[in-house]
Amino acid sequence: MILKKFFLVLITILVSNSIFAQEFDFSKYALALSKITTYADNLGYMEAVDINNIKEEEDILWNEGNSGYIYTESISSIDLFAYKILDKKENKLIVHVFQDPKGTTVNSYIFELLIYNDHLILDNIIEGGDRCQSSVVMDEIEIKDKVLSYSSYITPYKLMSWFGQEDLDYKFADCMYCCIGFANYTYSFETNKKEFENILIIEEYLDDDSIIKKTYDKFVKSRDLKLSLRLDSNELKEFINYTKKKL
Repeated sequence: MILKKFFLVLITILVSNSIFAQEFDFSKYALALSKITTYADNLGYMEAVDINNIKEEEDILWNEGNSGYIYTESISSIDLFAYKILDKKENKLIVHVFQDPKGTTVNSYIFELLIYNDHLILDNIIEGGDRCQSSVVMDEIEIKDKVLSYSSYITPYKLMSWFGQEDLDYKFADCMYCCIGFANYTYSFETNKKEFENILIIEEYLDDDSIIKKTYDKFVKSRDLKLSLRLDSNELKEFINYTKKKL
């Protein structure tokens, strides 16, 4: 299911062949951004890149899709690299980046970046990861009144350990393909504040024999819901506590 989701997203991006052009020319930093993205899960290794030290690859064609993403399929060892600038204030940028290397990894992040003296600096990872490990859902990103709304994938383990119970990993799956829904957030461009909104559990992502599915069935029955279940913080606590009692 997660692979199907990413495939649909790629189709959405690859809809235009127009050469990249916009008011702020970020293209000279784009290769640096791809390197930061590659090592984003290994903080401390490559959080700043000097663009003067990057060997320019030949024949990189930057295209712009009609959704505003700039993308290329020309970087060696990466099948698809795409980014979209969500907000810019002086030398600070908020950027969503999607990277599908040659292999199994599929990264999707929202970064806070700084540009300083030809250096691209990763200042903060607002959200993101590899596939079901918190990767940002590309088609769930929205901006209204300087507030960014976005979603990231969650696993059964992340759901059940949401409030810090780290001893549950042996009971709940946490693999790259074990998505069961989204965590939904907002991020204010003005205050740089991130707020948790709710969890969306999707029925078709659940294993029919899982204990989470049994709890899901109980909750949706009382709410006359069928396809998904949305839980705020208090409801999520209730969901987790009920599931634990059934272990």
